[in-house]
Amino acid sequence: MSSDHIAVFSFAATGHVTPLLGIVEELVRRGHRVSWVSTAEFAERIEATGAAVVRYEGGRSVSDVGLDDITGDNAVALSEGQFAESVAAAEAAEACFAADPPDLVLYDTTVLAPARLLSVKLGVPAVQLFPSFAVNKRFSLLERMPEVAKMWAESGIAETLGARLAGFLTDHGVDMPVGEFYSRAEPLNLAVLPKVFQYASDRFEDGEVVFVGPCLGSRAEADGWTPPASGLPVVLISLGSLRYHQGGSFLRDCVDAFAGLPWHVVLSTGHQVRPEELGELPANIEAHPWLPQTAVLRHAAVFVTHTGMGSTMEALYFGVPLVAVPRMPEQNAVADRIVEVGAGVKIAHDEISATRLAEAVTRLGTDQDTRSRLAVLSKLTRDAGGAARAADEIERVLTA
Repeated sequence: MSSDHIAVFSFAATGHVTPLLGIVEELVRRGHRVSWVSTAEFAERIEATGAAVVRYEGGRSVSDVGLDDITGDNAVALSEGQFAESVAAAEAAEACFAADPPDLVLYDTTVLAPARLLSVKLGVPAVQLFPSFAVNKRFSLLERMPEVAKMWAESGIAETLGARLAGFLTDHGVDMPVGEFYSRAEPLNLAVLPKVFQYASDRFEDGEVVFVGPCLGSRAEADGWTPPASGLPVVLISLGSLRYHQGGSFLRDCVDAFAGLPWHVVLSTGHQVRPEELGELPANIEAHPWLPQTAVLRHAAVFVTHTGMGSTMEALYFGVPLVAVPRMPEQNAVADRIVEVGAGVKIAHDEISATRLAEAVTRLGTDQDTRSRLAVLSKLTRDAGGAARAADEIERVLTA
């Protein structure tokens, strides 16, 4: 296939950038030229795939606020801030691609507005990617998040963003009703999870969404961590890239829970607390501000996680049972699905204690039925095709 120019859009957050890295890496490996619209925060990771970065200035995000604060008026303000970020991305893209237009636009559905705008104005195909559960006219994730549905209805966010989108289209010279723009069908929709994990998968027609599973690319073979010489089974504990006001307390509970137990504990502290703030750690516990998660999961017996979709998919890929400790509505929906498919257990954040954590990890680590289910789920996840299948599907659109 000849080299094509592909424009990529993703929301500027780790959980949205990471799912695309393996796909872009594979597209570049196949000879395509990729330009990724993003912020300086993610430039280094994006450039490592071989893509060029089209930079714009990011706005205030969930990571800046802390998940405990996201309610009511604050949620409205964040939604409007995210829309303002979409406007900034659109302006950067139009300036860059005016003289060097792409042949295709690939986008995370969270930033539909600037990506679809470019696709419509240039008359080039677009591919939509769902970084979490896929949705369509017959299934909405709000079914699994009633508190969010209620907040949206009471806050008027949908109406506010609809008016913003109408103005956005007018400002950028697109004469199209908001409803038509938003519901426009793309020639390809990708979801980075296996179909077995999708809610209401029977409501998706064949080919409507291609479930390619996690697209790890070179991250599947990442190094940067060595298993302990003790030979103890490994439990990885991480709350991901977002900030939680009680995250430090949770990690201290983990230290108390596993001190002296026959587990080797790897704490990824992220934005929650600096490792040194945890004090002197027992010999069987290590803490890092960040480490390549897949390098640990390859050796892990159990994963204690906030259940972001990316982390959950990595666990399924490596066949690691999960102790789900969700803190926000979408994570809670993922955690519920983990329990439904038999991949782990869930502990509500207001029920977490050192004893509960230790008991859950010990039970999962020795439960052969869970291990057997994870072996099946791991095979289904890997067989979904990952980055290679995603690239195949994108190339099919390019040659149509």
